Amino acid sequence: MRLLSQHNDEVHDWLYVRGKAKWLGHDLQNEILGMVADKVRQSVVSSVKDAKYFAVIADETTDVSRKEQVSVCVRYVTEKFEIYEAFLGFFETANTDALTLCGIIENGVIACGLDLKNCVGQSYDGAANMRGCISGVQQRMKIIYPKMLYVYCIGHQLNLIVQDALQANCHAKTALSMLTSVVNYIKSSPRRLASFKEFSLGNETHHTNRSLRPLCPTRWVLRLPSIETFVAEYEIILDWLDDVVKDPSKSAITKGAARPLLLGLEDFQVYFMLMLIKEILRLIHPIHVQVQSSAMTVDRCRRLIEGLLVALSGHNNIHEATSFYNACIESSRQIELQLPSVPRASGRRSRDTMRMPSCPVEYFTQIYIELFQKTSEAILARYPSGDLSFLSDIEAVLLGEGDSGNIEKVETFYHDVISPASLKEEIQILKRYISAKSSSISTTSQMAEFLLQNEAISLLTPNLTQLLRVYFTLPCSSCEAERSFSALRRIKTYLRSTMSEQRLNDVCTLNVHQGNIVDTQDLVDAFIKKATVRSNTFATSHTMPSNYRKTAFK
Repeated sequence: MRLLSQHNDEVHDWLYVRGKAKWLGHDLQNEILGMVADKVRQSVVSSVKDAKYFAVIADETTDVSRKEQVSVCVRYVTEKFEIYEAFLGFFETANTDALTLCGIIENGVIACGLDLKNCVGQSYDGAANMRGCISGVQQRMKIIYPKMLYVYCIGHQLNLIVQDALQANCHAKTALSMLTSVVNYIKSSPRRLASFKEFSLGNETHHTNRSLRPLCPTRWVLRLPSIETFVAEYEIILDWLDDVVKDPSKSAITKGAARPLLLGLEDFQVYFMLMLIKEILRLIHPIHVQVQSSAMTVDRCRRLIEGLLVALSGHNNIHEATSFYNACIESSRQIELQLPSVPRASGRRSRDTMRMPSCPVEYFTQIYIELFQKTSEAILARYPSGDLSFLSDIEAVLLGEGDSGNIEKVETFYHDVISPASLKEEIQILKRYISAKSSSISTTSQMAEFLLQNEAISLLTPNLTQLLRVYFTLPCSSCEAERSFSALRRIKTYLRSTMSEQRLNDVCTLNVHQGNIVDTQDLVDAFIKKATVRSNTFATSHTMPSNYRKTAFK
């Protein structure tokens, strides 16, 4: 304001000429923020109420002031089958046990004016306090609100699938450990980092502008960019380490740390494993990105997982393994790595317990096949989980593929959402209508599109249409809550670490819902009417002359 006052006479007079009441104090700022944020929340809640049924998404994180923040979001579907996920707020907690978190989620949703009896789904991460089938949050919520089907975040599941597969393979762990050691060695010293950058720019084989980055400590799927960059810069890293080892001006400590890294990277097995991990993550990463979409539905997610299994099985054969091995051999020759060899069983115990392959081809193709096999097994072990098996029954009913058992299950579970007596009849009506139109429907997304294009059939099958909306309301992941953590990190920084919880919620709400349009005139009127001194100073839209209104509220 002081800067603006140097260029605007009206602002200057307001700050330095008029009396004490300037309405610039932090309490008034918080009041204005709260009023605008409340308007935005009312808009979100109004949209959820129009949809009637919704699902809850929650996750927790620690902010910069070491306070535990629980993010609560909702997912809902409009009459036109448009899917939305919306942030409701952060709730501070000192405890993260299931009972406390359950109370926070329940009270947070109710405080926004939503009825949890209309909640049909919930999605959290895989922590024991959240997904526990006896006393976890999801089970406690289902005891009170039975319709809240639980979906274990599929994004987290994919991450754990990669973790399970790679941690079970000692060769993969060794290769990733080597990558981490090299990146840490380069980036831990500003002088070494500058030396490496200068060396890279002067190297003819340098073909990427991306800098080396450490592996993500928790998100295994997100390690793909780090591995891709490292593999692309592999030869440059080798040449630079070799230069460091041979440089007489370097200290013995620096050269001593670089030598084992150079020897490790020259090992063909390390290079082969990094290429293999990159190949697996290249298949999983696009699926991981897709399931994080707010518009993702359960059946589409299932098809993506099934497609991933098919893709993995297509690589799980000796032909693909040999082709991959030959490609690695060719690229390793170009960067002058050691020739592949079979590890020797040198001791009596290792000779007795290990059956070593006869040649490098057999050894490395066996590693290739085993890692793809482990990845497929990890998917089958973790997916489906939660209430996804029941969701398959709902999908079968919607697509007209369910038997009497499926229909009865759905009718019983959703007896207060749909009319059980009419469901079977509506299924037959939809089948006949589709047949008459010479159409075919194989997915719920196609069914939604068909109902939108044929309003008559939508009116004739209200229960099926409602069931489809409920099905789309079920979340596939808890990524919306995690996206709100990005807003939290942007807003509550080290310099704003003492921000109150109410202000934090208001600012985060405005940041997340930037697209919401607020009626400024109504807000200004409400602010003025809150105190007599404001009414005596400012004019509302009702007391202001009509010829000034447009200019004042522009």
